[in-house]
Amino acid sequence: QGQIDGRKKVTEAGHAEGGHIFIQLWHVGRISHPDHLGGALPLAPSAINPHQKSFTPEGFKETVTPRAMTEADIQRTIADFAQATVNALEAGFDGVEIHGAHDYVLCEFLSPATNRREDRYGGSPENRARLVHEIIDGIRARCRADFQVGLRLSPERYGLRLAEMLALSEQVMLGGQLEYLDVSLWDASKEPEEEGFAGQSLMGLFPALERG
Repeated sequence: QGQIDGRKKVTEAGHAEGGHIFIQLWHVGRISHPDHLGGALPLAPSAINPHQKSFTPEGFKETVTPRAMTEADIQRTIADFAQATVNALEAGFDGVEIHGAHDYVLCEFLSPATNRREDRYGGSPENRARLVHEIIDGIRARCRADFQVGLRLSPERYGLRLAEMLALSEQVMLGGQLEYLDVSLWDASKEPEEEGFAGQSLMGLFPALERG
């Protein structure tokens, strides 16, 4: 409740100036560190160490091998995103953005390089995207019709496949449950890294999708 009350001061100040304000919802997955978790291992779709640096209260430390999420962990995560949205509503935010980019947990599920699961959340592109869809559904079930929801995705890197990310982007836009899609391009003029898309631009590929 203290977090909600503190953020009310922020949203009230923004609204007083005629603004609108959103909050971004994160689950950083394997990029976290036991120092943040009371010594417990970070959670991820599969037990694969990203070999990156994680920022801790004592400064940057090497990441560790995470614990592969159980089905119960996944369902708890879906519920946590929904509850975070309820908290955001109470705090006065006008919308939330689901962070599914940058090797955080949703990106880890989407990538075949970091998702080696053999259950309904792994394997096919549809299975690897299941968690994203279920989180969107869970959030929409708990918020008002006028509350805005966005999704942030990485189109490439982190083992992601651009064709899959284009297909997912079109699906979530046509699904009618999002107000916007935030594609993290890093450089608006950048060409795709995959050979099959050489000579094109990332900025051109996404606006060409059906958006509903």
